[in-house]
Amino acid sequence: MRTPITSFFLFLSAIAFSQPSGYYNNATGTGETLKTQLYNIISTGHDPLSYDGLWTAFQTTDDKVNGKVWDMYSDVPGGTPPYEFTFGSDQCGSYSTEGDCYNREHSWPSSWFSDAAPMYTDLFQLVPTDGYVNNRRSNYIYGEVGSATWTSLNGSKLGNCITTGFSGTVFEPIDEYKGDFARNYFYMVTRYENKVVAWSSNATVSDILDGTTHPAFETWFLNMLADWHTSDPVSQKEIDRNNAAYTLQGNRNPFIDHPEYVTSIWNVGASASLTVNPTSLSGFTYALGNGPSASQTFTISGTSLTPASGTITITGTLNFEVSANNTTFGNTATVNYSSSNLANTTIYVRLKSGLALGSYSNNLIACSGGGAATASVTCNGTVTVQVLPEPSNYPSSFSAHNIHLTWTDATGTILPDGYLVRSSPVSYAAISDPVDGTFYPDGLSDKNVAFGVQNVWFNNLSAGTVYYFKLFSYTGAGAARVYKTDGVIPQLMQATTP
Repeated sequence: MRTPITSFFLFLSAIAFSQPSGYYNNATGTGETLKTQLYNIISTGHDPLSYDGLWTAFQTTDDKVNGKVWDMYSDVPGGTPPYEFTFGSDQCGSYSTEGDCYNREHSWPSSWFSDAAPMYTDLFQLVPTDGYVNNRRSNYIYGEVGSATWTSLNGSKLGNCITTGFSGTVFEPIDEYKGDFARNYFYMVTRYENKVVAWSSNATVSDILDGTTHPAFETWFLNMLADWHTSDPVSQKEIDRNNAAYTLQGNRNPFIDHPEYVTSIWNVGASASLTVNPTSLSGFTYALGNGPSASQTFTISGTSLTPASGTITITGTLNFEVSANNTTFGNTATVNYSSSNLANTTIYVRLKSGLALGSYSNNLIACSGGGAATASVTCNGTVTVQVLPEPSNYPSSFSAHNIHLTWTDATGTILPDGYLVRSSPVSYAAISDPVDGTFYPDGLSDKNVAFGVQNVWFNNLSAGTVYYFKLFSYTGAGAARVYKTDGVIPQLMQATTP
């Protein structure tokens, strides 16, 4: 049944509560070997019910939350069904239209095995359904309909098969229950591995059985069941039904407990896969000494994962760290999945603190687990120089005494780290503005003065010469130095004595 995935922990507790410890310990092989191992496991302890006993059994295997009958031929998952049945009082009986009563549907028609026991009352293929819809289904095989000749109120339909390999009439349940019926059929050819060859002599069932113990199904039908099994993963409804049936008849449907067995036995179905979105993240940045960066996110999802329940590990890099909750970051993060699927899950990434100045490109965040190929997210980031704003003001009282220059430090919200005093014996215009990010070493025409010193000497100047001076404030150091060059730049001229 296609429904939202129940939490991983609830899934585990439900299985652990009813599944005996070591129930599948002997299921160690693959292919036909695994199928036979499962046959031995689920045949042991199988205590068939009576046909009349099914009415009572359905009250625990197929009851909705509201206590009504869970009929897959009339239910509307996520919506309001056109009608619902009450256990006991709505048992068939006669019927003339949908909604009259419910009866016992052999999803694997009993005529295919000549009404023989124990198949006739096996709960894993018997379900309560609308009597009228059951009658319309008759003993037609399940399939995918092209042109419907009849459609039930919930969308189940009868018509010609559009799947390559068969063109006869088929009955198609709604998408939300296709996986349920597919797993019932995988159960039947496994539980009755010793009988399935004889069943293929039936004219109808021979369209889906190939006359062998394994693979048992015709290729077209096997591929369709595998697609249904993958598209409609195990639901909580099936888990609960499996547990209830085990209590009543003493065995389990292994393809509900372990959906991955389908691929292991028949080598069909979608391969395990992990998907990330987006596949690259960029723009991580912080100024040197101010890390880590702000976090960014991607989502990860998975399908057909093996085993059915497990953990996906997200691994960071030397420069990027990850988190599943945007609170606790580290080199790895983990997320749990169940029913072989992982719904879209958000992962957080950030550039680590304490990194050196520079670019950090093509770092791959790896997502692995579940039997799938590793999915990666490429991350790019940069640690930059801390660039401060330019000073607010220029120094005041700029004067020269025998080419000894003095001033009063600049004030304002952003104080300079120092000053560059530039000189020229030609004119003020001959003094060029300093360029941000450039350091001008001390010499005849340039002097660097720390903030707070407030004076500088220009020595070894030519005698009897008029010199022109400009005073520039700056913040930062080295490549990060920023000069104030706008507005009115303090300037003066002073002559040396002859």
